[in-house]
Amino acid sequence: MGVFSGIKTARPSLTTRYSRVARTPILLSLFISSSANLLSTASIMQCRESLVVIIYARPDKREALWLAVKIYEYVRQLGEQAYLDVSLYSYVGEGYSYDDLRFTNQKQAIVIGGDGTLLHAMRLIGCKQIDVLPIKVGRRGSYYRITADKWIESVKTLIEGNYSVELLPRLRVEVFTQSNVKRATALALNDVALLALGAKTVELQIEVDGTNVYDSVEGDGVLVATPQGSHAYNLSLGGPILLPQNVMVIVPVNVIGYYPPIVVNSNSTIRIYVKRMLHSPRLIVDGCSIARLVKGEHVNIMMVSECSARIVRVGKSEWKSEYCKW
Repeated sequence: MGVFSGIKTARPSLTTRYSRVARTPILLSLFISSSANLLSTASIMQCRESLVVIIYARPDKREALWLAVKIYEYVRQLGEQAYLDVSLYSYVGEGYSYDDLRFTNQKQAIVIGGDGTLLHAMRLIGCKQIDVLPIKVGRRGSYYRITADKWIESVKTLIEGNYSVELLPRLRVEVFTQSNVKRATALALNDVALLALGAKTVELQIEVDGTNVYDSVEGDGVLVATPQGSHAYNLSLGGPILLPQNVMVIVPVNVIGYYPPIVVNSNSTIRIYVKRMLHSPRLIVDGCSIARLVKGEHVNIMMVSECSARIVRVGKSEWKSEYCKW
């Protein structure tokens, strides 16, 4: 029995398609159906396609779970379809409809939590074109403009389609073996880091569009950040905060010698070779370790506009670093 088993809600007509689910972070999915419905609520009186909102939330925050269920019920009361992500099943139990954000073809989503929750949701979304409305229930929320007490107005705006979408660039990361065979790939919203393990150093060669910018840099590793990611790990390393535009910044991490950060064009390809190491360095994408590299392997990093994060903004609000007012 889930923690919300006592909450009364109409049992959905759609049969739950998953009977066994691992305890993973939350998603709640609301999807656009193929048929047009006439909505008869007091607030929405127009003929259009039925909607669904994908709500992704942190399972270890009861407030986020509670809000996910409330939004689920609210959207259904408006005559729209709502689905909790399959990962919520073990937390909220039966009586709800479930789907999976990783494989959905739907176009709207709600993320409840902090910045880490949004980064995890974007990993699940991948390159799919889904409009994401972030609602803050967490410690850090630089991507969030809506707090939990404003959720009704924001969800209603999403359902009505009366919102703008801010496109935030993402990085495509590809790992190649010594024989130039691709063995791993990922997308980054904030940053990509190649870091040595423990107290050991790693020696790297870094190219931009085939030109050496750092022929041999030895230290803890290197970081590549997007404009929105420049206020995070990049800032703590002494890197510059980037204005919201399509550029990237390369920041060596605790290196021997003087190697200043470099800002490169969004059309550039950054290539990082592992020249020497005592232990295999880790490739970390938005805080998640995805691979360990060996000598002779390399990483390609490029900005991909077709995979930009689509962040829903109500009014004229846009992403801004909490450290800058531009």
